[in-house]
Amino acid sequence: PDNFSGWKFFQIPFSSFNRKDIGNGAPNDGFNKTEIHGYGIGGFGSAPMLNQKYYIDNLGLIPRTTVVDNFEYTAGLPSGVDGDGVPVGFITWSYNNVSSSITLTVPGEQPAGAPAGNQVMQLNLNLGSGKWGGFSHNFENAGLDQWVSQDWSTYEGICFWLRGNNTGGVIFVDIMDNRNPGSTKDDAERWSVDVPDNF
Repeated sequence: PDNFSGWKFFQIPFSSFNRKDIGNGAPNDGFNKTEIHGYGIGGFGSAPMLNQKYYIDNLGLIPRTTVVDNFEYTAGLPSGVDGDGVPVGFITWSYNNVSSSITLTVPGEQPAGAPAGNQVMQLNLNLGSGKWGGFSHNFENAGLDQWVSQDWSTYEGICFWLRGNNTGGVIFVDIMDNRNPGSTKDDAERWSVDVPDNF
């Protein structure tokens, strides 16, 4: 549950993630981590999460911290479409009749040790009970026209800063693993972990 308010640093081992079947025909061949196609962060309204702003910063890999996203984009959030019409870069998604949106911002309250002017991701959620929404970063090439993957197999987990709102709801983190050979759609296998919004 989202039962906290303020910034909190998370380190989550890959062993804490569970396979999530979203009905997209994904492979079911284990969490290999050699072809990670992106990640997603969202909320599930196990309790109402109405008009909430969440802040995320410095998503990386552990134990030797390697930053995946520090959100210091100077030309806005990258987004595009690959040759099969699959969105790449940053995208949002939500349950019918609820809203989720993302923007880059410099919040008044920063994570511990952050430099002045530090830019973070702002996730806006307006979720009733039982609804969900969030964003994904489908890893993109420089031309914003290919969905590419990263090899995370030599790492043990992820880390990130999150500013919660103590709603009692759930923030979840999805990792998008491998796709089917020759895929022309989003059939990446999801591995997910819940982060109670209790801070």
